[in-house]
Amino acid sequence: MKGRVKVWTLGLMILLIVIGVGWFLSAWLDTSHPPYSSRSSAEEGLRGIYRLLDDRGVPVDRWEAGWNRLPDSEGHVLWIAEPRGMMLTETAFESLRRWIQKGNTVVIWSKPGDILSGRLGLQAHGGHQGEQDIQMSRVSDGWRREIRTLHFVYDGRLDSDSDLDDAWMDREGIARVGMRNLGNGAIFYIPEAEPITNRGIDQGDNVALALYLASLTNGQGKLWFDETVHREGHVPPEMEEGSPGLTDLLTPMMWWFVLQLFLLLILWLYRGGKRFASPRWENVRVTRTGDEYIQAMASLYERAGLGREALNIQLNALMKETKTRLGLPLQAAEEVVYERAEQLMGTELTRRLQTLVNGVNHLPESPKGRTLIRWSREVQKLREEMEAWRTKGGSTRDGSGTSPKK
Repeated sequence: MKGRVKVWTLGLMILLIVIGVGWFLSAWLDTSHPPYSSRSSAEEGLRGIYRLLDDRGVPVDRWEAGWNRLPDSEGHVLWIAEPRGMMLTETAFESLRRWIQKGNTVVIWSKPGDILSGRLGLQAHGGHQGEQDIQMSRVSDGWRREIRTLHFVYDGRLDSDSDLDDAWMDREGIARVGMRNLGNGAIFYIPEAEPITNRGIDQGDNVALALYLASLTNGQGKLWFDETVHREGHVPPEMEEGSPGLTDLLTPMMWWFVLQLFLLLILWLYRGGKRFASPRWENVRVTRTGDEYIQAMASLYERAGLGREALNIQLNALMKETKTRLGLPLQAAEEVVYERAEQLMGTELTRRLQTLVNGVNHLPESPKGRTLIRWSREVQKLREEMEAWRTKGGSTRDGSGTSPKK
């Protein structure tokens, strides 16, 4: 009982250690994502707004494939946050343009100078006032009715010469949010991503701005957070044309779950008695006894259905040895053998030999293992006693043993 308690205590301790390590690594993974990723819990991450939208029932998801694989349907909204340093290929850019023209919307949250907004004809610059609450002009359009102030960190402003179809001004007449139509779709540009970061989403009315731009799906498609723009070099060639590999399909958290399953497998094997160490060579050699050999062979014969045949072979060999020891020809009948054995070996040994022969001859076709073991042992005992009789010059040994029970 104490041994079991120790085993379960050890198992519980290992489990607690694994859970603790898992919690630590999970927290580390959350902070190891790049800035402006919807998986990051850091100040510059977007996990807060992602979870908020998800909790409010907004159909939200992450986009982690190339732009040439964007959904074929219409009504989707793609949020692109700070695609800075990206190497935008012409193939990827044209794929995005065609997707917008089909009737989808792209929202770019980025400080001035990123290559994507520049290619789309959206220009901006930073102001000199730094972090501030910006008083916005009042409009009566969905969630924008709830917006009075926006909290900007870098005082981002849209250029007056930008190719815009609509702009939302602050009370000083400075464009803070711009929109440009492209085919059946549209592009929105906010000249910084801080309003939707974990640090800035609860400042001013930033959350209302995020809800407004999330509502542009109009109940038709999904809101997608683009995770591809945070990878170095943007869309790699294998994502442009080839099929995604295993590392692309499994997110860091999914990799962590795989690791957890592997650790649980190790614990399960350990609990089942498996050990992981180099082979240990035993220095003690164990000599098997005749009984162990008989038991093993009987089990083998029983499974193979050869038990009676094996006993007949042993019995025939014993009878041949007996005839030879008694000086009889091999063709001698059993009655002659019994008569000669009684004269030379004694009544008890002869009776046991007769019992053995009758017992083996009346066995079923497939005797059980225990029956095979009993009669096989009796054959061996009789052989040993006959050998002892021959060694002692023909005198019989007092057969104190009895024949096996049927």
